[in-house]
Amino acid sequence: MIPHVSIRAFVHSPTASAAVERALADRHLARAQGEILSGGIAAAVAHYRAHVTPDVLIVEVERDVLAELPALAEVCDTRTLVLVIGQTNDVTLYKCVMQLGVSDYLVAPVDAVGVVASLRGLYEDGRQATKGKTYAFIPSKGGAGSSVISHNVAWLMAAREEKPVMLADLDMAFGAASLALDVRTQHKLTDVMQDAAQMDTALLDRLLIARGKHLQLLAPSAALAEAELPAASLRKLVELARDGFRNTVLDLPGAWSPTVKEALLMADDVVVTAQPDLISLRNTRALLDFLVRSRPNDPAPKLVLNQVGQRKRPELAPAAFVEALQFKPTVIVRSDPAVFGKAVNTGQTIPEIAPRSAASRELAKLSRELLGTEGAQKLSRRFSFRRG
Repeated sequence: MIPHVSIRAFVHSPTASAAVERALADRHLARAQGEILSGGIAAAVAHYRAHVTPDVLIVEVERDVLAELPALAEVCDTRTLVLVIGQTNDVTLYKCVMQLGVSDYLVAPVDAVGVVASLRGLYEDGRQATKGKTYAFIPSKGGAGSSVISHNVAWLMAAREEKPVMLADLDMAFGAASLALDVRTQHKLTDVMQDAAQMDTALLDRLLIARGKHLQLLAPSAALAEAELPAASLRKLVELARDGFRNTVLDLPGAWSPTVKEALLMADDVVVTAQPDLISLRNTRALLDFLVRSRPNDPAPKLVLNQVGQRKRPELAPAAFVEALQFKPTVIVRSDPAVFGKAVNTGQTIPEIAPRSAASRELAKLSRELLGTEGAQKLSRRFSFRRG
């Protein structure tokens, strides 16, 4: 089955539109999120000058495909798979198009069977071997706000990138992701995920809860009887997530354990959230030392200095905290009780209720840093898609 990916189609003809529509309804694409838009490459280029390209982009070309493709390459993310529907059935043209890095070329008129077969070929036979990335969020101490940061970043990744994102709340006893995002969960994850050998894609799909169009939530029932997720099950979960999602956010509890340690070692990026006080300073230094020592060939951990400037609470000045730590924070999120309180009480995220707030801007910056899109969108003049 094709993983959780976003698919957009820009087509001219009713035949192509109908074929893609039927393909999106096929059981093999049950986890994909698709949309069909009118127009060909010109419309796609105009749209994606201001938006991030999806995981899969299908474009119908009416005229000279070789003349039109370079303009699309200018706005296309290097990880986007491009399927071209062309009018010419010619082996030489096919080879030229494929040499440009296009993932597949289908000759019009196309049908749903052909579109599904093309997509399955890309994802199920190993040609599209890129694994998704995992981001682990951990607090330096209880109450640092790591869960809030992780929930908001996951929502931003999903909403801004318009690609499926999985958020896994791994605090089995006190996890609050379902409440924070106003969704209901009834599963005792440690019961159904106790045996890593029994975990598979079908099980994960049954446990996921949709929050909006692109965010998928894995959350425990938050019962005190819940045991910790075994480390082997955590490894299997991350493996399944990387196969099914481009981006996965792990919301880790603050208590140190073998499972938490395993998650930090497996993650592609780690975000430590700290408050500007002495206890956080001590714990943050210990966490950063562990991460730098244990992950020497991975990206440096990200630091979020959170709840800065909270009234009537003694704290270290951010500059003094950073100087003592000798580690620069990625973002500094200032205290804003009204905005954060409203978000918690309404089950919404900060960008949903206060998109222009300072906190929302800092969270968006952190999201872009993790995705590697801080600054200008990464573009390529050549389609750089992996075929295996």
